[in-house]
Amino acid sequence: MAHCVSYYKSLNTSANDVSQLCEFSGVAGLLKRDISRRAVKAFCLVMSLLTAISFAGVVVMLKSGKDGDEFEKRVALVMVMCVVQGYTIHEVSLEGLLSSIQTIYIIFAEKPASLSQEMPLIYQRLTRMKEVDI
Repeated sequence: MAHCVSYYKSLNTSANDVSQLCEFSGVAGLLKRDISRRAVKAFCLVMSLLTAISFAGVVVMLKSGKDGDEFEKRVALVMVMCVVQGYTIHEVSLEGLLSSIQTIYIIFAEKPASLSQEMPLIYQRLTRMKEVDI
């Protein structure tokens, strides 16, 4: 998106330009090995499952003698909805973190000198990773 705004290009053109830039500069290998997206998805799944488990604990405490398959089916449905909703909320809320990580890779591919001045530690690590990858 920042590439679209900066260069007044359409989304498809910017996406193609960025992918070509990453391939040309050698950052594509770094992007493929980046585990941040998988780590965020695992975190979202764990948090949503913890939400469902805590909900199950509350339901067990409140059940107090209610019997029947209908009640258990509703509880199971609500627990599944808790998992889906929790995963979605966490995924959406952490998307900003993932996009900022991707932006740093794109800045490194496009203008490494600016990254070396603004964030020298990240620049040094990305440079070492790129040298090892080549």
